[in-house]
Amino acid sequence: MPDKNVRRIFIVRKFQLKFAAFVLLFMLLIGLVCGFIVYNSSMTVLVGKLSNVFPQHRLMAIVNELNLRLAAGFLLAIILITVATVIISHRIAGPLVRIERSLQDIGKGNLSLNVKLRKTDELQDLAQQINDMTFSLKEKLKKPEQLTAKSLTAVESIKAELTKSQPDITQLKFLINELESGLNSAKESFSEFTLT
Repeated sequence: MPDKNVRRIFIVRKFQLKFAAFVLLFMLLIGLVCGFIVYNSSMTVLVGKLSNVFPQHRLMAIVNELNLRLAAGFLLAIILITVATVIISHRIAGPLVRIERSLQDIGKGNLSLNVKLRKTDELQDLAQQINDMTFSLKEKLKKPEQLTAKSLTAVESIKAELTKSQPDITQLKFLINELESGLNSAKESFSEFTLT
């Protein structure tokens, strides 16, 4: 059975490509500057020392082979740097996608949601803060939910009393006061939320 936690797509955000391009260009620039300095100074010394030992055509063959190996190493470095930056950036982009989807669900009212990230993912603290926020909202909404249920029970009792041929006015006043009290308490509970 395949592991559900394995990511199948490594490039999930455009910023991963931008990040990889930035790192690659930065590394190329540093590599070119350092490579030019080392290559130029070592070739000057090497050609100066070996020109007396090797014939010109043999020396050129050695220099060409050295250039070919340097170019192959440079190409390999570009590939490795690109792959490494995509993998590293995915540890941020993957959680961002999951957090974004979770926030959309929370915005739709799903407060039972928990953001779960892999142990190797970045943004663990942000995911935990979102989980703490949804738990806190859920707890704050329990009291108004209970008060609403209590108010609905009072409404049903009022309806039942009104269906009687001779409703008890004292009982109706009591039930209306109970309903009003529940609604005021619910209103007070909702005042904890800033809506404007």
